[in-house]
Amino acid sequence: MCQSAQTKMEIHDVYHMTMKKQQYLHVKYIGSNGLYFDPDILGLKISTQSDVSEKMEQAKNYMLQNWDKAISVKDISSHVSICESRFYYFFKIFFSCSPHEYMTDLKLKKALDLKKEHNYSWTEIAEMCCYTDVSAFSHQFKKKYGVSPKDFRK
Repeated sequence: MCQSAQTKMEIHDVYHMTMKKQQYLHVKYIGSNGLYFDPDILGLKISTQSDVSEKMEQAKNYMLQNWDKAISVKDISSHVSICESRFYYFFKIFFSCSPHEYMTDLKLKKALDLKKEHNYSWTEIAEMCCYTDVSAFSHQFKKKYGVSPKDFRK
């Protein structure tokens, strides 16, 4: 799974060029207080690290509660009231993966839990995890665990 925000605190400076304004965004890690984002450069109403951190936790909790639904990055960003591109950017900083990667990882872990706890078929589990295509589920499963679902042993 993705790295925690705590692990990211070890990094001291990150520079990112925004696509639209071609400006450099300086993100500075300040000791145990966490990240400080310059709100003027970001153009956001979020002004402190705790606000950003709280919104990322809300997003993660929303994903955990809705792992069995087909939610998009737009749905999640709307839930935490951040525009989609900024949400994507912050999520990658905090969790070292994209929201899509996090959700895929979460669904695959839930799939394993379902297989271990119940006698569902892999097709049923794929449907429960909102995969409309069983082969896509199989591909993701094999990519993560190194074996196809049918070759997986409890």
